[in-house]
Amino acid sequence: MGGWCSSPVNSPHGVSLWKTISKDWSSFKRFISFEVGDGSRVSFWHDVWCGDSTLKESFPTLFAIACNPTALVADILQVHNGTPHWDLTFTRYIQDWESEALMQLIEILYAKDGIGSGMDAICWGAAKSKWFTVGSYYRALSGTNHGSFPWKMIWKSWAPPRVAFFVWTATLGRILTIDNLRRRNVLVLDWCCMCKKGAESVEHLFLHCPFAGEIWSMVFGLFGVAWVMPRTILELLECWQGCFGNHRNFLIWRVIPHCLMWCIWRERNGRSFENCERSYVEIKYFFLRSLYDWVAGWGMHPCLSFMGFLELCSLRTP
Repeated sequence: MGGWCSSPVNSPHGVSLWKTISKDWSSFKRFISFEVGDGSRVSFWHDVWCGDSTLKESFPTLFAIACNPTALVADILQVHNGTPHWDLTFTRYIQDWESEALMQLIEILYAKDGIGSGMDAICWGAAKSKWFTVGSYYRALSGTNHGSFPWKMIWKSWAPPRVAFFVWTATLGRILTIDNLRRRNVLVLDWCCMCKKGAESVEHLFLHCPFAGEIWSMVFGLFGVAWVMPRTILELLECWQGCFGNHRNFLIWRVIPHCLMWCIWRERNGRSFENCERSYVEIKYFFLRSLYDWVAGWGMHPCLSFMGFLELCSLRTP
């Protein structure tokens, strides 16, 4: 590729970090285009430099009969008295059904300005400035998946940092629930210690487990909200951050998922490793008390009693 990147590592040797990074080159390359100077570092057929796709993709019939399918632009471009000329050669004569494609290719090539001198340049297509930034690449990748990741909902809430980190990990599906442990070849019984019925996964444990459902129902009843539980934690946070944005209790509302999932996780670990089990009533109180302690620690409501806190939680219009 004109010396713009290193060759792929196929051997069992080499730096494993770079081998892992280079695996994503095909994804990265989708956002790359080239500005041709003298053409000595740009592939004529395989690089995006003339239009929005490679010439190989735009003119597959001509590429199939090209004499040099790996030619650089400089191999085909000739400049005489400052005027570019294109020396296209093929393995056989052009057939009648190929002449239209050839005329289109020639028209595109001669319409290209500023070619023949200077250095070739690589451009980043995911930013208007054409300069690469990590942020633009992240936004480009996020746009190809399922929309904007709710990072503000996770990190800009007033939850303790370690809880925010935990929720971020859970949203990505990386916490060590039993399904993830089994994927790592850990021999463990696949069941949920909370409801003692279904198999344990991230979504089941925090959203769809009957035990978790009892706590969510209490929360929605306390806040006066009608809610249909989404399929994933990611979808939950995306919906959650858009609700009641201007309400006086907005900050409390934003940390509800953090506090609830954190309390469920602590209860789950207590049952799994310490043989300690709270009842429904005890875990509900544990959640409400934890949420109250967080709010009291913010210092926004001095001398707030626990009962006053419960009244404050209501999202109903006073």
